[in-house]
Amino acid sequence: MACGYDHGWNETHAGGWRADGLSVHYYTVRGAESKDKGPSTGFPVSDWYAVLRNALGNESFIDRTTTIMDRYDAQRRVATVMDEWGAWHTT
Repeated sequence: MACGYDHGWNETHAGGWRADGLSVHYYTVRGAESKDKGPSTGFPVSDWYAVLRNALGNESFIDRTTTIMDRYDAQRRVATVMDEWGAWHTT
């Protein structure tokens, strides 16, 4: 199992993998960047909705990862495995 990181890393390393799968992770935060985590309690309802809205990016993340992998593994011998996902908070 190879561990993916971001699209740039996956693209750079996809051609040389000798693995059964690519493990990818997707975490959502309240803002546009990973530094915008915020606390896990005591936040306004608007932050809750922002976390849920950002979670919608998961599907496009999987689609883009699949597109990258298909360029190097058209027969899809290497599985793309989403094995971690969730909301990311500072505490």
